[in-house]
Amino acid sequence: MLIGERIRTLRLERCWSLSQMSEQIHYSRSYLSRIENGTRFVSLELAELFDQIMGTQGELAELVAAEPQPQGRKEPQAQTPSARTRPVPAELPAIGEMWGRDSELARVEALITRHPGPAVVAVDGRAE
Repeated sequence: MLIGERIRTLRLERCWSLSQMSEQIHYSRSYLSRIENGTRFVSLELAELFDQIMGTQGELAELVAAEPQPQGRKEPQAQTPSARTRPVPAELPAIGEMWGRDSELARVEALITRHPGPAVVAVDGRAE
């Protein structure tokens, strides 16, 4: 069984909606839905968080360890705070994807380069 399918089964056994699980685990409903559908990778850290919230005594972490890694993507390695250049908030996914926003991404990268420290960026509107 894939980990996303197991997470969905456990969620439904507990009669939790995606919104309720989102509130407990602090990830968005859409991200959790992608995990359940198998389109998002589950890191060992996230699997351990699911185990804690759902009381599954390490079952989900074991599934992550047993599943083959997605091609072209490695599981994120744990880093000490001094090894990071920027802190990553624990409640947000560390990796995002964006299409059709090359000029906006360039502006954000330039801004972040000039102003070190934590940053929050929101891009709104249709991609062109």
